[in-house]
Parts: sequence; C-alpha cells; structure tokens
Amino acid sequence: MTAESHRIIVAGGDLRQVWLAQILSFRGFQVTACGLCRSVEDEKIREEDSLRKALQRADSVAAPVPFLRDGKMTGNCQVPDMDVKTLLSGMSRGSVLFGGNIPGDASSIRCRR
Repeated sequence: MTAESHRIIVAGGDLRQVWLAQILSFRGFQVTACGLCRSVEDEKIREEDSLRKALQRADSVAAPVPFLRDGKMTGNCQVPDMDVKTLLSGMSRGSVLFGGNIPGDASSIRCRR
C-alpha cells in the first residue's frame, strides 16, 4: 500500500494533531481531520464535523494523546459524535488505531472485533 492510497483520520486533540495531519498530508497520505482544536488550513486535508462520516474513509485512525480525559475522547466539543463508542464501532475490520494512553478496556474492545 502506498501513502497516496492510505486514508488516515486524525481525530480529536490539540495542536499536535493539527501538525500530525499536516505532516501526513505532506508525506502524501489522504488525510481527513475531525474534532481538532482548530482548522488545519490545508486544502489537501478534508475536514469533517462528524466522526462517523470521517470513519467511512479510514484505513487508520490517529487518536489524540491522551486518548481520554475525564472519560471522554479529547478533542473539539463541536463534534457531537466524538466518543469512544462511535470510534470503535465505526472503524472497519483491519483498520489500525494509533494513540497514546489508550485504556486497556478500550483496546480490548477493539481487539475482539
């Protein structure tokens, strides 16, 4: 699989995720951003206001670090479906989740899928 054919969702988080989206786009990946702290301001990066919609085009998901804060995925509160349940149920079989400090119970749910 080449970078150009790999679709990555960068979901939630702070400026680190904005920079990650920009770096991945620069490297040739197809990037969709959802729930970031601000716009990525890059015409090659698609921005979605729904995690469920964004996940329809995902081979991989780059989740925020930390993954959860106060039991919720970190990211922009403007995205109403930015939650673990939507993320895990919306990922297709074989897709990869990247993130930091992912709680054991969340990763075990994903592994059983």
